[in-house]
Amino acid sequence: MKQIYTRSDLNRAIDAVGAAIQNADPAGHSYGMRTLVTYGLYKQFDDLRGQDRPFDRQEFHRALQLAADLAASHPKVDHATARSEAGETIESFTAELYGRCWTYYSDSEFMNMAKLFERRFAKSNIEIDLKNKRCIDLGCGSGRYVIAMADLGAAESHGFDLSELAIKDAKARADRLGYSNRCQFQQGTMLDLPYESETFDFVCCNGVMHHTTDPKRALAEMARITKRDGEAYIMLYGSGELWWDLTDMLRAAMKLVPRGYAFAALDLLRTPPGKIFNYMDHIFVPCRETISHAEFQNRLRSVGFKHWRIMDRGEMIDSAERKARFPEDHDLVGEADLRYICRFD
Repeated sequence: MKQIYTRSDLNRAIDAVGAAIQNADPAGHSYGMRTLVTYGLYKQFDDLRGQDRPFDRQEFHRALQLAADLAASHPKVDHATARSEAGETIESFTAELYGRCWTYYSDSEFMNMAKLFERRFAKSNIEIDLKNKRCIDLGCGSGRYVIAMADLGAAESHGFDLSELAIKDAKARADRLGYSNRCQFQQGTMLDLPYESETFDFVCCNGVMHHTTDPKRALAEMARITKRDGEAYIMLYGSGELWWDLTDMLRAAMKLVPRGYAFAALDLLRTPPGKIFNYMDHIFVPCRETISHAEFQNRLRSVGFKHWRIMDRGEMIDSAERKARFPEDHDLVGEADLRYICRFD
């Protein structure tokens, strides 16, 4: 008979992997073992949640057992090592991390990702009209959604990002792909946006705010530059997912591993760009907040938003889509990912 694993069973197995890693390598010196185990588990989970069926708890539990066995069989390492990025600020670390991640995408892969912007709205039956509007993507990376907004008829499509490397790549891509006259890019922090109040008709911030050192201030700045009759699109990590329990353990396991080592290992394994981005994003980014719908709605009210629509569908890998399609996964996805379209009136 096939065993049915509960959320608690999976959490205990996750904790067992973390304990096995720490027992084998208490000083954090074995970069190879830590990278292999964490990437293997990340990829297994990511592949399973991308399948068009309920999450395979048995297969994931098997992967956790294999990971624990691998760590337990590793020779114990007792020598300490120093992390090469220890002297960096949170902002510079985050900027370099994401800037480097974006460079892995070819132009064709990049344009396929840009299509996700419109597709996610369509799957939630939400129409957005950007024609002749002034739009901006905060935390634009290499500009995929800036290009997407331009394709939807924006009169001006701006991109703003913390990373100089990402902005450089965005400008180069826009030039190569024929968007240089339609898209503009600027570098800076979204905690202090260099724009006048009520500048933009549509403001996008997809998966960025929760990585800042002050998400509440970032939301206030976003609201400030949005016109009173405009709209804001915000995506944040929802609380309560098994995914966050897993990545908490993976982040702890990789805490002392230099990100350059991890990038090199993923390159050697010929890891697809999307897997590199998501692994490095979730495992290495210094700041990561998860939040409930209720708490986020209170934040929206505090900065003046009065009305919103929740995007409750998406791609298969989106936890909101899994929550909508597979009742069996409800205990695994928690609040699911938060995607909101917000207005002041």
